[in-house]
Amino acid sequence: MTSSTFRNGIYNAYEIGSNGHALSWDGRLVIKTHNVSANGVGGVSWAVKPIRPNAITKNSDGSPNFSKAFGPEKVWAFSPNYQNLVSSFPGSQVLPVSETNALAIAPDHNFSTNPYPSDSNGNPSGSGSYATYKMIIYTQNYSGGSQMGFFHVTAVVKNPGSVNSTIHSISSDAVFHKMLNEYGGAIAGIEPTITFDGRLMFYQISNRLYFTFNEEPQKETGWTSPAPFTSIHTFGDRMVSTFGGNGQRKFKELYRIAQYPIRYSNGSPIGGNNYGAYPWINLDGDELFLTSVLYKDGAVRAGASVVGASTKGLLRHIDGGGNTDRTKGLIRLFTSSFGKTPGKWSPPDLKTIPLSKKSITMPMFLSNEAKYYEISFEETEAGDYDVYLPMNEALRPGAGAQNYNTSISQDISGNFHEGSFKGAARPLFSDDYLQCEERCDLKEDRYSGKAVYFPPSSYIEVQNQSSTGHSLLGGSSMTVSFALKLLRDPQVYHELVNKDGVFNVVLEANGQVQFTARLNNQEKRSGYIGPELPINKWVHLTFTYDHSSGLLSYFINGGLYDRIQLGSGPIAQNPSPLTIGPRNGSGGSVLYAIDQFALSPKVRTSAEIGRQVMGAVASDRDIIVPDPVIPDTDPSPEEPGNSNLPLGLKSTDLRQAKDRSLNSDVIELGRHLFFDKNLSKNSEISCSSCHQPSLGWGDGLAKAKGLGGLTLKRNSQPLFNMAFNSDFFHDGRVDTLAKQAEAVFLNKDEMDGDFNLISQYLKTSSIYESLLTKAYGSRDATSKEHVTQAIAEFVLSLISGNSKHDRVIAGLESFTPEELLGNQLFNGKARCAECHNGSNFSDGLFHNLGFLDGSDEGRFKVTAAPADKFRFKTPSLSNVELTAPYFHDGSAANLEAVVALYNQAPRTTSNVDPSIQPLGLSAEEERALVSYLKTLTGDLPQVSVPSIPVVEQPSPEPPSGGDNQSQDNGSSGDGQDPSQDRIADFVNKLYMRILARQADPGGFNFYYASLSNNKTISQCLSHLRSFYGSQEFANRTTFLSYASFVDEAYSVILNQTPDLNTKNSLVLRLANRQVSHLDVINELLAAPEASIQCSYVVGQAGQPQNPSNQACSFNGQTVNHGANVTAYASASVPF
Repeated sequence: MTSSTFRNGIYNAYEIGSNGHALSWDGRLVIKTHNVSANGVGGVSWAVKPIRPNAITKNSDGSPNFSKAFGPEKVWAFSPNYQNLVSSFPGSQVLPVSETNALAIAPDHNFSTNPYPSDSNGNPSGSGSYATYKMIIYTQNYSGGSQMGFFHVTAVVKNPGSVNSTIHSISSDAVFHKMLNEYGGAIAGIEPTITFDGRLMFYQISNRLYFTFNEEPQKETGWTSPAPFTSIHTFGDRMVSTFGGNGQRKFKELYRIAQYPIRYSNGSPIGGNNYGAYPWINLDGDELFLTSVLYKDGAVRAGASVVGASTKGLLRHIDGGGNTDRTKGLIRLFTSSFGKTPGKWSPPDLKTIPLSKKSITMPMFLSNEAKYYEISFEETEAGDYDVYLPMNEALRPGAGAQNYNTSISQDISGNFHEGSFKGAARPLFSDDYLQCEERCDLKEDRYSGKAVYFPPSSYIEVQNQSSTGHSLLGGSSMTVSFALKLLRDPQVYHELVNKDGVFNVVLEANGQVQFTARLNNQEKRSGYIGPELPINKWVHLTFTYDHSSGLLSYFINGGLYDRIQLGSGPIAQNPSPLTIGPRNGSGGSVLYAIDQFALSPKVRTSAEIGRQVMGAVASDRDIIVPDPVIPDTDPSPEEPGNSNLPLGLKSTDLRQAKDRSLNSDVIELGRHLFFDKNLSKNSEISCSSCHQPSLGWGDGLAKAKGLGGLTLKRNSQPLFNMAFNSDFFHDGRVDTLAKQAEAVFLNKDEMDGDFNLISQYLKTSSIYESLLTKAYGSRDATSKEHVTQAIAEFVLSLISGNSKHDRVIAGLESFTPEELLGNQLFNGKARCAECHNGSNFSDGLFHNLGFLDGSDEGRFKVTAAPADKFRFKTPSLSNVELTAPYFHDGSAANLEAVVALYNQAPRTTSNVDPSIQPLGLSAEEERALVSYLKTLTGDLPQVSVPSIPVVEQPSPEPPSGGDNQSQDNGSSGDGQDPSQDRIADFVNKLYMRILARQADPGGFNFYYASLSNNKTISQCLSHLRSFYGSQEFANRTTFLSYASFVDEAYSVILNQTPDLNTKNSLVLRLANRQVSHLDVINELLAAPEASIQCSYVVGQAGQPQNPSNQACSFNGQTVNHGANVTAYASASVPF
């Protein structure tokens, strides 16, 4: 293992070394078992240390350094066996238990603010420089039959939250409150762990784990009788009171560990086999960590595992971390964590760890060995991996505990597919390949935990359908990724991954790879792609196939290396098993190792791919970096830039234009394009119509307005700090701003632009001549790519920072007491920071809030993954005060409404994000949270709005008349040509039937004179075309249903009623944007019946009779004009 890499390894954390230990709920105190001695006498005590999360640093090799993260410890409690040591440790006391060992901590809920600011004696003081913790410490009394109970404890910390925090005092009431079940019997056990609310406890009895629950925290009586932890899902549907007494919820909604039956990796329920020891439950009750395998001493001290909602019930054997080997080496006893980071429970000043860049990561402490490691749940919580093999052993039932199955690799996707070892030569896990029994991590260059080694003719087989009914690759697109280390020259080609009849990845004899997929019943090959892969170096490979574009993308170490037009159409479906490894060949030494294998039924984003690499390997990793890396968009000319950002923003959080080397000339071009209405149909709207600088770069509307005032589906997002985003739109359907701009231009309801017309306009506009030349070197640089990239760079230049929050963090200002409380709530009780984190206050992920409109399925429409239903991207909270209304549907008018919704957490959709729980905020706390949110208002980007005149569109408008023009209205005197009456009637009907208004005098006279002076069919048709092509009619279509439009068009142009099939066909094609309103009009005007009607108007023919049914073609689809046509009455007048 090279020193510059993070690979799910394990690191020294000497400062937390102990036997039993527990962290406070805010992660700033640790109480631990401590061996002491004085005057030649030794004993066991409890000691307390302050934790200083902001003092955790990194060593030069990238590993975490905790040497300054823990303050001086204070010994404070002994059992009666060691009371003679009390005098040697001032402030210590004796507690009535046989041994101060394993313990759990929960807050005393009699105190609404805990810890609270105080003086040195623990008295509340808003201006005090101390913080007082009121704790409940749960433990066992071994001499009393392992009776479980609790103590009330008070700790006072000096300089809380600083790098100089110290323990001022700690004491207990020294009363052991015995826990009793509902029948009055003792709750007996050891090694307790408890949730934040003090109601759900897990503990061990004789190498088996149990749980007990009490609706009332901190009560001695009323605990449920012990039940095996493996049966907790049977409690899931029980209605229990919410913490704080705000109604009732299902047990599994409050404690997500009860959401799934607990299973082995083959999907079989574990049932009553509740072997396990040394439990730790996270504060929310989501995941339980435990040891599950017998150690070499016969106790259950190996096989560090985790189970819960984030594993979807899988008893997941942790890959890497404390599992450096199987049954020897590290003793995997007491663990603890800050919780999911960032999250409700992680300290807000925790910046150095976790080292992993994966989302939903927990930093873990292993106190008996004084070690630190990390575990991520992104692969399971993301919900749309078909299979994810970390390439470590699965667990199975054993004698006295679980045992390892060394022929099975577990699947942690939550779909229970697992992989079986097959072949004439069997694959080997790391321990077996190395023939290692202890600390195997020190003997292997690991990628991420353990790996599997493959000699020729060995492979892993994954069945197409799992025991729970899930099938592989049910979608049309796909992504496959894995880490690979070649151990020797391949010499001949070898399979890497294969699914017969679907796809395969092959390692060629020259060290390159080739991807093949079956599309439309044909095999499509990529050919040799990428560089020759190195020997004895880990390389992460990813292949994505997008069925909509036919593009195969090849990523190496997270960088896009190549993109190939593979074919088109969906990936083939076949029930064949998936195989991983060189099935072909025979004999010879181990060929390669594979780790972290993942298969997805969709195209994963570049950010997701990057996290899969960065989650295991740091940015200074010692593996190859591809050259060249192809950017996601065509690069524009660059100029030297700098990464200077406003106060509060961090360059490490940038996701676009990371070096900030934007071209000022391209930005200036983009500024003009952004505000130019001429880029939209009928010169009606611009980008700035929905993103107005004066409205926080939004529009102030619940839902955006499109062409003709059409109300769109979602709320407009503010456009500053877009450089901190990886995915765009509320549903994340594109991954670059250029693609976002293109999508808006082409959307029929938004700008409905035509890039050919846009190009013509830009080439002929005097405004853009110099702008284009400066930006791209030519005024002819008007392609779609040039336009969208310029707008993208302009938007990337819109940066906002320097909020009051930023200035407080920098030590330049101070929060008011109300703002300070709001900040504490934001990072704690209110759970905001779990999703709104980083310097731009967004995790960039997608979440289901559970209380918004259930008709918009959000990201599901992009990925088709059921887990993505109702998920939307986390918005930034920068300048949130200025960007109302809120949520993707604009349903919350103000911040007060937003906070109230989160506080209540009503349920309108399923698959709700685990962070969405009733918060129990008081009215005072709600107000404080809103006050804090307003401190996130910073300096908005200031932009000068260019003056760009609106250019007339090609479709002519009916002109209005002058002051001296009069309207005849077509009344004729004796002897007037009868066609003049018909012309007058025709012009009036143009206005009434097409524009739905009376003719203005000037317009009437213009068209009357035009047609009177040129009585031709073509002139008549031309006027019809002018009216239908006018902006006024385009505006009217916004409020005109497709069905009404078809009826009116047939009546006006053909004087017919469309038959039902014709009408339904046209309505459907209009709704699907296959034809436009003008397409329909132009086809009808080309029909013979239209000319017949016009010939009557201009007097070239007699009154039209019943025409024969005709047909015309709309984009290749033939439709009838008038299957239900009836004869005109003798008095009828067309149009």
